[in-house]
Amino acid sequence: GHQSPVRVCKCSASGEYLLTGADDGTLRVWDVFGNCCMRMIEFIHSDQKRRIIRDISWNTKYQGLFGVAIDDNVIVFDVHQLLRSKGDLRLDLDQLSKNVRVAFRNLTLRLS
Repeated sequence: GHQSPVRVCKCSASGEYLLTGADDGTLRVWDVFGNCCMRMIEFIHSDQKRRIIRDISWNTKYQGLFGVAIDDNVIVFDVHQLLRSKGDLRLDLDQLSKNVRVAFRNLTLRLS
């Protein structure tokens, strides 16, 4: 599990997946029915400090899409593609292309 307090926890509309984000800079995708962590993403910055997950939101129109608010960034993922990848991920926010970063000022994230 997480190494520091969980800040946000959101269940998918299907009830199949649970996303948790914590102050340890990780997002975890849980299989609700299998009761296990299926994938972990660690978000870092060029200073190598872990980033804080501020919010998570599932998209209500496109099942499987979710957004993660980290510091002043929002990154959108497809849970199905994420689960097809091998192993956990470590993402450096400075290395992400600017066209996938969205300015984020409000702590409420809605992808509907």
